[in-house]
Amino acid sequence: MDISSFDITLKKENYYFTVSRLVAYKKTEQIIKAFAKLPHLKLVVAGDGPNRGKLKDIATSNVKILGYIPTDVLKEKIKNAKAFIANANEDFGITVVEAQACGTPIIVPCMGGYKETVNEKRVNFRKTINN
Repeated sequence: MDISSFDITLKKENYYFTVSRLVAYKKTEQIIKAFAKLPHLKLVVAGDGPNRGKLKDIATSNVKILGYIPTDVLKEKIKNAKAFIANANEDFGITVVEAQACGTPIIVPCMGGYKETVNEKRVNFRKTINN
């Protein structure tokens, strides 16, 4: 997996981000329902799939569903997010690795491949950027 095209930024914008195929097992619906209970927080959802209409129907005003976005836009959304959220029980989870490559914090359940791909250590990103 090549993550060299992902840039680190310390200046994060005021939204949380998730991207996936919009299918039941990705559990995006649970993420959207959680943000319905947190109206002061913004969630941006990217991706397409058979559940897109259902997810748009349950989304509250603090949740924006973008649908499919091109790779360059995806990289910007991941890089600038306050945190990246994933909820499926993945074997690996590529988007989580990509988010970490941008210095974006991760919110995931402690299960499946996330246990192997999420770095729980705190990193001094200023030092990383300057070296």
